[in-house]
Formats: sequence, structure tokens, C-alpha cells
Amino acid sequence: MTYKIYAPNIHLFAFHLRNLSSSDSQADTDYDSKLLWHKYDQICAKFQIQQKLDLRDVAEGSRIALLKGATKDNILLPLEGKLSLNHGKRIKITGQACPLQIYDSYALGLNIRIPEVENNQKTEDVDLTVFKDFNPDQCFLPSNINSSLGQILLLTAWLPQKQQQDSHVWKEIADQCVQNFLGENDQDNCPPLYQEGQLFGSPIFEYGIPDQSQDYGKIFVWLFLGEDINGNYAARAEENFCWFYQYFIDLFFDRQKVIKAYQISREVYSDAYQGYWGGDENSYKADRTSDLALIPRK
Repeated sequence: MTYKIYAPNIHLFAFHLRNLSSSDSQADTDYDSKLLWHKYDQICAKFQIQQKLDLRDVAEGSRIALLKGATKDNILLPLEGKLSLNHGKRIKITGQACPLQIYDSYALGLNIRIPEVENNQKTEDVDLTVFKDFNPDQCFLPSNINSSLGQILLLTAWLPQKQQQDSHVWKEIADQCVQNFLGENDQDNCPPLYQEGQLFGSPIFEYGIPDQSQDYGKIFVWLFLGEDINGNYAARAEENFCWFYQYFIDLFFDRQKVIKAYQISREVYSDAYQGYWGGDENSYKADRTSDLALIPRK
């Protein structure tokens, strides 16, 4: 069964080190510190978004908005473009971009969406298969972005009242959002559901294993539950997400740093193990047995 949704959104949160560490094997001359801004241009071209990032140069080490003219209360660049649907029709989309420096790294928050209101009128509900059109040429996936610290994808949409009242279909709707976004015909080829819960009173689903490298990275689906008030939807989840948007960026940044550090630690352990033991598991077990023999016993 295919479901209807209202005002679908794509949120990309991507993170990239300004400079490689001296321990990284990739040559510094090959490292593209401005990768996120190049990817922004590439993605915008697919949606006929004309707004360009006009960024200021800042010294490394601070958390600061990078848009020229940004203020404490306004760090976002509004976006407008067109979404090409699979039947040839084009519809208006809006969005926002938020380029930041967070200490030793760059961050890009990029959102495109079908707006909730257009010409003072509530936009129509759409089939959730529209998520296929939000990811042309897999442009939002890690295989294309390839940022050094990885990324988070967040898909959001409002549920119509009928679906809001039936919690049994929420996971099925979230699964279909991911499947359509990834362009997969087989659900088995999609990242597995890792966990689900409620955030600010609306269901949220996390796909992908956090500590494993995957083609699809990490994807969240957040389905907003609210009510139609005089033609406008209102929900605590959506309001809080907008209000705390910068905090979400910081939270996802810290999360990616921790995951990256864990992945590197596993790689270092594997290299050390291979270098010391040459892959001889029996020698390793024998040595660990001798180590245990040295532990004092009562």
C-alpha cells in the first residue's frame, strides 16, 4: 500500500575536516578542504537552485557561521528551486543552507522541501514515492558526498490525520520513505532499521548500523504528528526542530566525530594485530594465555 504525506523534507548534515591530520595516509595536496561547498553547488544544479554560498574566510578553531552578513539570529541562506517529478511535471521547492565552521571542521546543513504553504494556500498531500525525485543520481548519498567525517540524512514529513491515528502503519510508511529515497525496489537492499522511538511527541526511525561503514550511511525518518489549525499544520516536533536546528547540527557533528574515532581505533587495532602477529591467531591466543598465567591469584 502506498501512503500520502504532506510537506516532505530532505535534510543533509555533512561534516568535513578543514585539514587532514599528519597521520592520515592521503597526501595533503590531494585533500579538498572545500569539498562541502562544491557538493552544495552540484546538488543545487539538479534542483535549479540559483542561490550561491558567499562565504567568509575565518581562522580555524572557532564555531562560527560562514555566510557573509550572517548574524546571531540569521545564519541561513533561503533557497528556491524546482523538483522534477518522474512524470515530467515540475513543482516549486524551497529550502535553506547553513554553512558553518565547527572548530577544526566544516559543516553543511542543507534542506530542500515541498513548502507547507504556497500563495497563502496549504499545499496538497503527495504520494510518498515523491522521495524518489528528491535524490536524483543518488546525489545525497555518502558515495557522492564523500565527506571525511561522514553525514546524517533526515527525511521528514507530516502524516495526514488518518495515518496519525494508526500507529501500526508508521514503520511501514518510514520504510517506504527510505526505500523510495534510495530508489530501491527491494526492501532487503535498504539499510536495516536500527531503532525507533518518539522525539517531541512524533515517531522517529533510525536506519543503518552506527559503527559500520555503509553505502547509505545513516538515515533518520521523522514523521510529524499534528493538527490542522485554520489550514496550517502545527506540531511540537516540527516547531522544536526548527527552534533547535543549530543544536541538532552540533549533536550530529559530535556523533560523527565519536563514530569516526571508533572506526579509526578499530583500523589501528587491526593494523597493529596484523603487524605484530602476522595474522597468526594461534600465537595470539597462546600469548594471551601466558599473560593470564601471570595474574596473581588469591
